[in-house]
Amino acid sequence: MKFISTRILVLTIVLWSFECNAQHFSFPEFPYTLTNPGIFESGEPWLNQYHTNNPATLPFLKGMRFGVLASETLKGNYTRWDLSGESVFFAMPIPYIFMGFGAGLDVLRAAEWIGSRMSLGFGSATNEMFSWGLRYSRIIAPAHSDFSDIGDFSISARLAVTPSLVFSWQMDNALMSLKRSVPMDRIHRLEGSWGKNWKVWGGLNISERRFDYGLYAGIRLKLIDGVFIWGNLTWSKIIRDAWYYNDEIQYDIPPAFSATLGLSLVVDNMSMSVGGGGPNPHGTTSVIWDEKPQYESVVPSSDYAIMVDFSREIKEKDYVILLSSVKNCLRNDSCSYMILKVEESDIPLPRVEEFSRLIDEFKKKKKKVLVYSFGFSNTSYAISAGADKIMMFPGASINLKGLSFSRYFAGDALKKVGVEYQFVRFGPYKSAVETYTRNSPTKENIKNMSDLLKGVDRRFKLMLSKRKGFSPKKINAIFGKATLTSTEALQHKLIDYIIYPDQIMAASISITGKIATLRNAAAFIPEKLSGNGIGLLVMEGEIVNKSSSLPSFLEKSETIEVSKVISALNVAVTNPNIKAVVIRINSPGGGAMASEILWRRILILNKLKPVVVSFGEYATSGGYYIASGAGTIFSEGSSITGSIGIYGGKYNIKSLIDKLGVGIFSIKRAPFADMDSKFRPYTPDELGILQKRLKHGYTTFLRAVSSGRKIKLSDLDSLAQGRVFSGEYAKKVKLVDELGGVWDAINFARRKVNLTSKSPVRLLYPPPPPIWKKIVKMTLGESVPVGKTNPLKISGKILSPSLFEPGPWYIMLNRSKIR
Repeated sequence: MKFISTRILVLTIVLWSFECNAQHFSFPEFPYTLTNPGIFESGEPWLNQYHTNNPATLPFLKGMRFGVLASETLKGNYTRWDLSGESVFFAMPIPYIFMGFGAGLDVLRAAEWIGSRMSLGFGSATNEMFSWGLRYSRIIAPAHSDFSDIGDFSISARLAVTPSLVFSWQMDNALMSLKRSVPMDRIHRLEGSWGKNWKVWGGLNISERRFDYGLYAGIRLKLIDGVFIWGNLTWSKIIRDAWYYNDEIQYDIPPAFSATLGLSLVVDNMSMSVGGGGPNPHGTTSVIWDEKPQYESVVPSSDYAIMVDFSREIKEKDYVILLSSVKNCLRNDSCSYMILKVEESDIPLPRVEEFSRLIDEFKKKKKKVLVYSFGFSNTSYAISAGADKIMMFPGASINLKGLSFSRYFAGDALKKVGVEYQFVRFGPYKSAVETYTRNSPTKENIKNMSDLLKGVDRRFKLMLSKRKGFSPKKINAIFGKATLTSTEALQHKLIDYIIYPDQIMAASISITGKIATLRNAAAFIPEKLSGNGIGLLVMEGEIVNKSSSLPSFLEKSETIEVSKVISALNVAVTNPNIKAVVIRINSPGGGAMASEILWRRILILNKLKPVVVSFGEYATSGGYYIASGAGTIFSEGSSITGSIGIYGGKYNIKSLIDKLGVGIFSIKRAPFADMDSKFRPYTPDELGILQKRLKHGYTTFLRAVSSGRKIKLSDLDSLAQGRVFSGEYAKKVKLVDELGGVWDAINFARRKVNLTSKSPVRLLYPPPPPIWKKIVKMTLGESVPVGKTNPLKISGKILSPSLFEPGPWYIMLNRSKIR
């Protein structure tokens, strides 16, 4: 895959040298300062060149960077302000924790002098506005003992007021190291720049001890993609201390003026710059390689197509990445068409609905959508029905049977082996407990499931009808056949071609009329996140106070952990670039206390910044509880939601251990101390206590939903009691606000805070997996590191700390976990 372009490196030299006799004169510092790199990017030496010269820039690198830079004086003899040299450097961001490091080696030549400098730099960003860095440099010049073996630190800071307006400060020689009892000078560098492709900059350098100073300004213009011209002007006044034998003398060098012009060219991952200037003739060159380029290449992007693989399991976070890839294809003229890979596997119907609408958008853009199948199930055919052409493996079949719902009831079976469940529930429709207490569903459960299936089935058939000629009558006829071979499917016009996978490319060219390389949508690399945007939290799985103690790679199911979600919400609050928050929920519920904690935090966050919730396949019970604290709720018509109710209880194995001949002895110091014991059933009094506790939880749940959804308690009772609804019905009864997917929710949030459709989306939760796990699984498109969890103050309002948040000593750990 060809990356989009590299950062432009424009190089010049603004340095001065001294003409001296090495036998008599010695200067107590590396020509002109320890940290003078000799070679650096023209006009942006201390701000944006992503070089160890300014380590505060290193956290903003997209990937590895290697560079070779050179400058040469073009006349026979050096003067006091001439310097030549070469520089080789390496820089690398540290994934997930918004840090970076780098190393460089500079070899410089002046009048009767040669030496080198080695540097190591480290940078860290608090958020996208502010970063800082630290660099250590050391001089190696064996032939010049007056210069050699000097080392010192530099400190830098960077402030991005907006993505285009950036200021930086750097202090070189922070410790003012001594050489021959003469201190190195501490130098301050201030710079500001404005723009991106078209850019202007200006800066001031001033020393503390000698009061040297220099001024510079420059401009960079973009001619076409990948071609830039640039220019830089510099004026400096330099004073130098020197030693003549044992006497200190001072050299006051006349003001020096320099002008440089150059051209930069970007070709794929490589950027090349050449330049030159005077009045002392000099030339500069550079060659830079970037792992993930940042500017458009002079070579036009080739046509490509994206492949979305629905034949594998896709978690909610990865699904959002896929949507980003598809949206990028829609707005990118180089993306010719989309091909879906499916097989006989189930795809959640809400995703089918969202992708079905995306296929419609492709058609409006005159971009083809193709499908290749190794077999169809109900949902995999539904997501394919709107495509332009459907291709199928010869040996595959279509199993289009219609929707059904099945569930087991093991109450009697458990009793036979000596296990008895005792539960109290509030809401006759809260049916989860029936699996363990009955051998058949209650009439309330049957009615609720029937109504739900009827509503979902209607939306399922609407998606099927997008296939040309697929009328309701034909749909029912196909359901009556259940299974069709590939040949039968072609005869009934359910597919268009029967081909092998090696024939896909030729068929795609024939259908679309375009030759395009195929890119995996899962490997989509998001654009650089800068400026105001939306924070996205993807919450999938059971809601828990604390995750399992099992190692993460042994966990088979996702969880929503309270402390991590709270830290992510704090990031959303404190980062000024996050103007609104979208929360994607795919959860059946979980712990009552954990759900209430998250509901409360989301409720408070919504008062500070707009919060929009998007439902995935389901958001029931605790999943709906936490959503009710948001300002706006989006749901697909086939999403399952509701289940506003509560249950609790225990199972006891007394009969089982009696059959096994196991004796149990208990001793207690209070009447209800062993109430939760698994070795005996509840007493009537204990059931009353349990009922009281659960009633309180149920009432709290109702009040939370009533407050968040602005529904009277008296009206809410008919929607509660454990009932579940389709998203379509939930909208009718005002449990949700809008029908749509996660991208609809994101666009709604953007409009609410006056952002454009191109504003960035920052994935804040779940945290990324360990780096080793990412490498092993070859998973692409992970969370974007952004912000930090403290402080919690914004616009005079405080998001109060929670006991579920770690203390200050965990701040650094959180940086690596939450992002």
